[in-house]
Amino acid sequence: AVVSICNNHLQKRKCLSIYVASCIIKNSLCDFAGRKGDSMFKKFISYYRPHRKLFALDMFCGLLVAICDLFYPIITRNIINVYVPNKQLQLLITWSVVMLLIYVAKCFLNFVVQYWGHIVGVRMQGDMRRDMFRHLQKLPFSFYDNNETGRIMTRITSDIFEIVELAHHGPENLLISSVMIVFSFTYLMTIDWIL
Repeated sequence: AVVSICNNHLQKRKCLSIYVASCIIKNSLCDFAGRKGDSMFKKFISYYRPHRKLFALDMFCGLLVAICDLFYPIITRNIINVYVPNKQLQLLITWSVVMLLIYVAKCFLNFVVQYWGHIVGVRMQGDMRRDMFRHLQKLPFSFYDNNETGRIMTRITSDIFEIVELAHHGPENLLISSVMIVFSFTYLMTIDWIL
């Protein structure tokens, strides 16, 4: 459907951004004549394949960050409700040190998520730009007669940047949020399931 809309609008010189973003990501997605190739989602996922080890590291560290965030309210609840009222200074100090260690581990894990996650994104961005450039080289001269070069370059740089930001932060945020919601709800149910 997007391909046919793009082709209709392309003839009217209107839908360049949609056409470039949806059709040029890979030279076989949909060619200039409008034929459909692989699904866009499968092609998008294929950009993860060369970087799957770094992406797995990024997702694993993101999962550990979410788990670390779950310990703070549990430990704080025990400190406030048990250790301080009962004047258990030894347990208070022990759990305070544990919280500090969790915080240090979380700082390291956040560094891995931010640094190596962005490395994955930059490498995917390079792959997408390479494929787009290859596809642009195969387009007929009439495409360049009908479309401004500056607009094409803008689509290559800014649209790909936005796609890669989604590719890096989307799965990571989805995983972290899902873990936080499921385990937070589970923990709250163990405290008092009636509420």
